[in-house]
Amino acid sequence: MKWFTDLKIAAKLIVCFVIVAAIAGAVGILGIVNIRSISDADTLLFEENVLGIEYVANAAIYYQRARYQVQRMVVVEDNAQRDECIKNIEDYYARTDEYLKKYEDGIITETDRNQFNELKPLWEKYKSLIENAIELAKAEKDQQAKDAITGEAASVEEYFDKLIEYNSAGAETRSDNNSQIAWSATITMIIVILAGVALAIVLGVFISRSISKPINKMVKTAERIADGD
Repeated sequence: MKWFTDLKIAAKLIVCFVIVAAIAGAVGILGIVNIRSISDADTLLFEENVLGIEYVANAAIYYQRARYQVQRMVVVEDNAQRDECIKNIEDYYARTDEYLKKYEDGIITETDRNQFNELKPLWEKYKSLIENAIELAKAEKDQQAKDAITGEAASVEEYFDKLIEYNSAGAETRSDNNSQIAWSATITMIIVILAGVALAIVLGVFISRSISKPINKMVKTAERIADGD
């Protein structure tokens, strides 16, 4: 450290401030990185799991509303009421498709993709059966319409439930992981802050000594001169 000892006092102070500023900057950068990591983890939790549950739950709600209208369609005798049921069915299925599309766009895992790919053909097949039932109902073939709407609903409901359970379990897992990330980030920040404080103290002591030593030497020299040396 002879190079530092040979520096002028002003230069030593500048070097000290630069080192302390570098330590503070390193602590700040680490803090930003950790905050960003936690933020990304929370974003992933929201976008895949929370929104996933919302989308599939809404799809299931409109699907059940459509099922009610289908059941009502084959029992009402008034044509106006039947037409109203058909209109509601088409609207509810369109909303179901809308939420399923949103869900599909947010898929990022292979497991989720596979489950959705199993649901999709069942859903399309069920819609085809309902479209056929609608045509039969319009032709006033009520019994045939009733027969057409049985059989596929249970499978569709099962996969809606699977997707909700998958996202619920995923949300819990990610929440635990996020807590672990936050805890690790906290411990890391504490360690870095303590190390920075310790290093700043060591530097302060070293710098104060390196500055005070020559000053004390000058004082003693001046005292000797004053004594006539």
